[in-house]
Amino acid sequence: EYAKASPDDILIRITIANRGPDARTIHVLPTLWCRNTWSWGRTEDGYWPRPKITAEGAGLLVEHASLGRYRMAVERPDELLFTENETNSRRLFNDEGPPYAKDAFHEYVIDGRRDAVNPARFGSKAAVHYVLPIGAGQQVELHFRLSAESENITQPFGDEFNHIFSERLQEAGAFYDSVLPGYMSDQHKAVTRQAYAGLLWSRQFYHYVVLQWLQGDPAQPVPPAGRWNGRNA
Repeated sequence: EYAKASPDDILIRITIANRGPDARTIHVLPTLWCRNTWSWGRTEDGYWPRPKITAEGAGLLVEHASLGRYRMAVERPDELLFTENETNSRRLFNDEGPPYAKDAFHEYVIDGRRDAVNPARFGSKAAVHYVLPIGAGQQVELHFRLSAESENITQPFGDEFNHIFSERLQEAGAFYDSVLPGYMSDQHKAVTRQAYAGLLWSRQFYHYVVLQWLQGDPAQPVPPAGRWNGRNA
């Protein structure tokens, strides 16, 4: 669940529930990454240099050329993991590739490769790793807060965190009460709200500049010449 305290201050709440009859352990990896704008050899607007995410106490510090400095406050992490948001070209193309690639957290957790993540604890992609034993019928709640440095957040969690979530839930309820037809049952309203939420949160951003696509990126292999004769030529 997400709730905004301001445009640059986002509260995050994750609830993990064990609905089964037996106790189980789950690995949870909330992940923060920066869109890769640096691997393509371009210098136009929007192709910023590689940003940096580092450990800062129990949380994360993001330093980005365009966005500035952001912090993600974290409650009780087991550990912080770091890698780069870059393709694992060693696996895909048998190429040299970056020493730490975007699938590092999978290799770390599933394959047990401790050297898959950056021991220096920085990168353009980071995960908060939790290993949580959860009893039958029990649940665990995790809290995070991503905010710009200018927000000056001194107490990211506690009563204020819970109050903001409560306010946003009330506001969302009031909004949907005003737009959904009164004849709808509570069950139908719940389904409609879930559908609208899916439309909002699954929106994708495609950074597609046709001329750049036709030419190919300077730091990447030259695309086939037939591309210039295709539909988008």
